[in-house]
Amino acid sequence: LVKMIKRPELLSPWITILLAAAGIALGAIYMMYLKKKVTNRRPYLSLKQGMIIVWVVGLLCILLTQISHWTYEGEYSIYSFQPDEETLAELLDGSYFACTLGQELVGYFCFGASATIPTIPRSVSLPQGDFLDFGLGMRPDLCGQGRGKEFMQAGLLFGKQKFHAASYRLAVAAWNKRAQHLYQKMGFATACEVTHRFSKQPFYIMIQTVTD
Repeated sequence: LVKMIKRPELLSPWITILLAAAGIALGAIYMMYLKKKVTNRRPYLSLKQGMIIVWVVGLLCILLTQISHWTYEGEYSIYSFQPDEETLAELLDGSYFACTLGQELVGYFCFGASATIPTIPRSVSLPQGDFLDFGLGMRPDLCGQGRGKEFMQAGLLFGKQKFHAASYRLAVAAWNKRAQHLYQKMGFATACEVTHRFSKQPFYIMIQTVTD
């Protein structure tokens, strides 16, 4: 120790190690705090089916990494997230909500601007009205198992409770017949077709005309 004091350059590796250890310890304490905060938080909505919705902000350290790394196969890959700073910033903006079944993450919902897609300017007039833009994403391994209606019901009911939504508007890829069939069963109808600004793929804008 005396040698280290007399020769400050010997302290540098030890300071680095101590700072790293302190950072790890503080990170662990913060994670425990967030987990306790999430566990004690009263859910916004509890359904008979067992799905519970909680605000994603505050859950990010626990669930954000999972959501940002979800990968969908085949043509559904357009719905995959890229785990980069832009994605994390979007998930942090307060418009994303997680849907859990017990302690298991089932999917997410988003509302407002985050639920819209970039379109070619002035290509078509979007339907106007008292619509809340709505988006959703189910965990990849749960897709195609007949759980979509229950999952979507949870999101729509939540939107009515939190945002007092009277009706909804959403965007769906023109080729995604599976999703369109579900949305039609939930009271949505196609209002117009738009072109995605970047992928140049056609999308349908659907509005909810019948509420459950």
